[in-house]
Amino acid sequence: MKKKVLVVGYGSISKKLVKLLNKRKNLDIAILRTKIKKKEKEKLNFLFKISEAVKFNPKYIFICCSANLHAYYFKKFKNLNANIFIEKPLVTKTSEIGILKKYKYEVIVGYFLRFHPAAIYIKKFIQKNITKVRIVNLEVGYDLRKWRPDRALDTTVSVNKKLGGGALFELSHEIDLATWFLGFPDQIFCSNFKISKLKMNTEDVSRIILNYNRKKIIANLNLDLIQKKYSRNIKVICDEKVLFYDFSNNLLQIDNGKNIKRVKFKTNFAITYKNQINFFIDKFSRAKKSNNVVSDLSSSLRLSNLIFHLMKSNKLKKRIKFS
Repeated sequence: MKKKVLVVGYGSISKKLVKLLNKRKNLDIAILRTKIKKKEKEKLNFLFKISEAVKFNPKYIFICCSANLHAYYFKKFKNLNANIFIEKPLVTKTSEIGILKKYKYEVIVGYFLRFHPAAIYIKKFIQKNITKVRIVNLEVGYDLRKWRPDRALDTTVSVNKKLGGGALFELSHEIDLATWFLGFPDQIFCSNFKISKLKMNTEDVSRIILNYNRKKIIANLNLDLIQKKYSRNIKVICDEKVLFYDFSNNLLQIDNGKNIKRVKFKTNFAITYKNQINFFIDKFSRAKKSNNVVSDLSSSLRLSNLIFHLMKSNKLKKRIKFS
């Protein structure tokens, strides 16, 4: 018997997801969307009412609509006894945290970079050298106009603050990685900027400092939506060595001043994303503490709270405590 899968939304992320899911022969896929397209080329099972989605009775639900609607659809489907996957960011308003916080089952959130072999390697490296780690730098940047070249920029959620757009939400993978590597910080500082000519009502650059006072570690995060050439890297500075990983060429280097250890990873983001989806379908359990869920609900709720505190820090223009 085929497993029933419901995908909520049919934007760029959902289309990529459905294409991936369709390669699996053991799935019965339905897509909940709000608009009926007259000239729909795909022969897919589209639903247009929440009542139809509930009647479909899916075992797996992917909530991949605009981030401002994540909590809304979660409320509609939380009682279906289904495994739930929510794309990142989890929520866009502080009031929505309480809606998910009361949920007694587990949820996986779409921070797929935790499945990247280099990220896993770096996490283990940091854990092994935690008393000698001093600075962790995470940087990502790419021109927003190149993200979805087939769509007009003003029609995407990325430029709209209310829909969860802007560098802070769109590039929150790096914030998630920092907390996955180091835990949650004691103090934070954030400066957001709108410096490009992109037509958007939110920030296109975010500069973040996470202070781990007890561990004596500082994490610096540089997020931007304006670089013409894609850039994404991680640097870990220790007392006696430096680790540097470039996502563009999958090369990791550890330099101790005398020798350089090089590790080349044979992977890409498509494979990493696929690994996360396969984990959700094949290994995920909604039962609390029954499995080692990589991006679980509790950590993602705290991450959302951290992002809201970063927004507060930016507004106050000062460093604030986080606990």
